[in-house]
Amino acid sequence: MVKKGLKFEIAVQDCLFTLFLKSYMHDIMTYVKQNKWKVFATVFLFGALFFAFNTFKTEAQESPELRQRKLLSTVGHLLESEHYSPRRIDDEFSKEVFAAYFKALDPEKNIFLQSDLDAVSKFNTTIDDEIHGATIEFQPAVSALYERRIKEANALFNQIMDRPFDFSKDDSAILNMDKMPYPKDEADRAKRWEMMLKYRTIERYASLIDERTKNKDKEKFVFKNDSTLEAESRAYVKKSFKKRLESFEKTFTKEKRFELFLNAITGLMDPHTDYLAPVEKRSFTEQMSGVIYGIGAQLTHCLLYTSDAADE
Repeated sequence: MVKKGLKFEIAVQDCLFTLFLKSYMHDIMTYVKQNKWKVFATVFLFGALFFAFNTFKTEAQESPELRQRKLLSTVGHLLESEHYSPRRIDDEFSKEVFAAYFKALDPEKNIFLQSDLDAVSKFNTTIDDEIHGATIEFQPAVSALYERRIKEANALFNQIMDRPFDFSKDDSAILNMDKMPYPKDEADRAKRWEMMLKYRTIERYASLIDERTKNKDKEKFVFKNDSTLEAESRAYVKKSFKKRLESFEKTFTKEKRFELFLNAITGLMDPHTDYLAPVEKRSFTEQMSGVIYGIGAQLTHCLLYTSDAADE
């Protein structure tokens, strides 16, 4: 009798719980039907927050160095396995990347010193290992050197351009630097900058001298002596170079220098293979297709430009 009574009591409790659950679920469903947009918004909000939290958590956990390492490894894999004419990425390839990246950063060979190349020469035959997944050390080391040297070059530029040039001296400037070594020291680098800037200034100076000669007999022409023309020429070159240097310094970020490193690698596979960052890839696609994609709008190439004749 005790066992039967216990079973009966448990059955009653189960029945009451089932009725309670059904009643509770009925109330919930009634609320959902009456407030479906509130419920939908709540679910959507929690879903969006969950997705954003997990996305940001992943990005926070993954450092820029790790992302670059993955990107470099992916580029290397694609070049070796998918390129139409693949090259073996080995120590010899590594040496070429070493030289190509320095050339890309400093084509005029007036920023780095030879001692800079010597300081990172230990990476000369290990860049291929980095492409295959090892920790990236070469590019960050060179990038840090570049940041220091470009600041020195800017200061050197201002120092040179603040002093008048003496055009009575016989000087020479080498414009094709491909066969020239990197400056052996800071004095050698300063001399290269001076000769290059002097050459650019004398080009402008010669143009102003010709203009003065042609117009000297005109009534309203204002004659200027040689020193004034030299100062104007120097100011013109200084303004032009300074604007370019400042713009370059703002836009040529660490990320851009890493992209240049990737392109030094892809360019060695063949000169028509380039790495494009997502933003640049989209811009390239738009230029090639003649279509710019926006939010619900498409503008064809012909709508972006108006001819002078149309304005007249």
